[in-house]
Amino acid sequence: MDTRPSREQFSIGPYQVQHLPTGAKFGAYPGETDVCYINWGRLGERYAAQDYCEELKKIASELLRERAKF
Repeated sequence: MDTRPSREQFSIGPYQVQHLPTGAKFGAYPGETDVCYINWGRLGERYAAQDYCEELKKIASELLRERAKF
């Protein structure tokens, strides 16, 4: 895929965020504020570029930290 991931592509839940186009899930255990586990979903089908994966993880980490404030 040619476009970069964006925050708007994520669904935010109480313990995880999900990148909707790929199904990749990034989760944190209760009390944690950073990514503790990753399920890459369908990422390998079309989005396997390393920089894309790193960008997804960076955005997911930011969203999980922000979620923890509430």
